[in-house]
Amino acid sequence: LSKDNDKIWETTGAGVRVNTNDSKSQSDTENLNASGTLQVSSNTASSANGGGVYMASSSTLTSSGTLKVNSNTTATSGGGVYMEASSALDSSGTLQVNSNTATDGHGGGIYVDTATTFSITGSDNTINNNKAGSQGGGVRAQNTNVTIENCTVDKNTANTGHAGGIFSYRVSGNTGTYTTKLTNNLCDNTNNSTSGDDDRGAGVYAERIALEVSGGSIMNNTTEYGRGGGIYFNASGKTLTIKGGCEISGNNAGRNGSKETDRGVGDGGGIY
Repeated sequence: LSKDNDKIWETTGAGVRVNTNDSKSQSDTENLNASGTLQVSSNTASSANGGGVYMASSSTLTSSGTLKVNSNTTATSGGGVYMEASSALDSSGTLQVNSNTATDGHGGGIYVDTATTFSITGSDNTINNNKAGSQGGGVRAQNTNVTIENCTVDKNTANTGHAGGIFSYRVSGNTGTYTTKLTNNLCDNTNNSTSGDDDRGAGVYAERIALEVSGGSIMNNTTEYGRGGGIYFNASGKTLTIKGGCEISGNNAGRNGSKETDRGVGDGGGIY
């Protein structure tokens, strides 16, 4: 673990906080650089965001080694990692974000809000067994260009909202142009389900953005009551691109719920 003019705070609750200001200065950009192995595990943010890692505005986390963010809990959003506006995460080594929980919020594994960079490349990446009270069991990203490569997204759950696996969208009224790129990922989630009325996109949910899926597989994802078991894509004027031999199979859009006669419910087992 190397540091360059950064402030890393051990806080009550969250494991690591990377911040751009304190009581003395609000001008420095803070950077956390992990080149070996950094493990952030079994932490709790009882009344705030970011059970494991909280990244404040304009902070940067760069990892070329192995970063493990496991078994952390928050009462709100970002069970494993919470990223504020203008923060950046660039992982080119191995990222493991597993078994984290956002009890009453979004992003069981990772929550991203208008980041300048959100890039997971490298190899042997995992986003597994995370739980969100609402949207994005594995990842929830808004107003952000997302790159995820060589990653297993497995057995994540969104209890009452959309996207057990990956949720990415542009907020209504935001005029930015965003693309989510998923390359050579294994999205194989036999328990990657959402359980609220009108839940959508158990594997991948994309709204008002462009989505590119290259290679890999999206398999065995399930919505309990909704549309798009594998992929839910709702983006007027944007493009869904699937290439490179991607396999989409064994997904299910369920009809279990109080409004099972609603139009569209249960449509698009693979893609909606």
